[in-house]
Order: sequence, then structure tokens, then C-alpha cells
Amino acid sequence: MASTRQYWNALKSTRNAIALDMGVQESLTPKDMRASDNAGLAAVAIVIKALTDKGVLTDAELQAAQAAALADIWDEEHPLP
Repeated sequence: MASTRQYWNALKSTRNAIALDMGVQESLTPKDMRASDNAGLAAVAIVIKALTDKGVLTDAELQAAQAAALADIWDEEHPLP
């Protein structure tokens, strides 16, 4: 099982990759927006950690969901202008 910090880093990585696919470079967004977004991801990471610790989710299931999020379905749902 991963740590809360590892889940948070994975969520940030997924978010950044999806944003880049949509034409947004996360590092260029305003600092306060990034802080707010990262705080939300931290809360999600805490929930993920609790669920994996209880055996509700596995790391493999989370990795599969991450891979699906990074798949080309995002291009279909959010085409670039």
C-alpha cells in the first residue's frame, strides 16, 4: 500500500497530464489556483488511503482507473479548440 503522499503525487501527475492534453500547462496557472486544486487532491488522497487500508480498493484498481483517465477518452469528451 502506498502512503497518502504517494497517492497525492499520483493524483497530481494524472491531473497535470490530463490538463496538458487539454492544452493547459498546470505550472502556468496562478499559484492560488494550484494551491486550491492541490488541497482538493490532498483530501481525495486521504480518502483513497483510508479505502485502500480497509481493503475497499486495491492499488491495482487505482492504477487501472488512472490509466483509463489518461486514455484518449479525454480527447473525445474535451476536444481542444
